[in-house]
Amino acid sequence: MIVRALHCNSCRYSPGTFTIEGVLHVLDAGGRFVRCLHPLEHRTIREVLGKDAEDEPVRQRTVRLHRWLCLDCLAAGEHPRGSGAVRCAGCGSERGAFLADMDVSPCPACGGGRMVLRDTGLVV
Repeated sequence: MIVRALHCNSCRYSPGTFTIEGVLHVLDAGGRFVRCLHPLEHRTIREVLGKDAEDEPVRQRTVRLHRWLCLDCLAAGEHPRGSGAVRCAGCGSERGAFLADMDVSPCPACGGGRMVLRDTGLVV
């Protein structure tokens, strides 16, 4: 997975880096997402679900979360794509965008520049 960065071509605001594919997470018994670090995702899944977890529970309890930016308060978070409306944990706004979709969008910080997506050269 290639790490990408997003920044404004005017004010240089940057909400950070991300991968287009998102980051794999597994849902634990308490309902919290646990990040599965690459390249040992399978190890984290086994630690959370048990070493004998069947394929179906693994499919049901794993999800890729994608970086999302609130366009009102500029708080960043991680959310699954296609899960319906996303609400900012900081201000409660539903006005936001996934970072991967923000290339050439107006800058949410200054409003005068455009967001530019670039490959960092890093691979995870």
